[in-house]
Amino acid sequence: MSAEVFENQLRGYNAVLGALGALAQDICVDCLMIKGAKVRLGKGLKKLETDIAGAALSADKKEGLTTQVQRFVAEAEALSQAAEYT
Repeated sequence: MSAEVFENQLRGYNAVLGALGALAQDICVDCLMIKGAKVRLGKGLKKLETDIAGAALSADKKEGLTTQVQRFVAEAEALSQAAEYT
């Protein structure tokens, strides 16, 4: 896959994380099923990171994309932890 495809996927994950973050503040966590959403996000991000590692991209591009994926993983973790305490 090309770098553009990975960048578009990361844009999608960014939107999902933003939406879940907003909803977690407004809706009951059990109603939102944030734990299930976090698991799906984690699996998707892990697969994306694996796909990036195996792609024929420059080292700089791989590093930048992998850094973004890791940032999103951290955001997903923080989202679920914050939701558990609201």
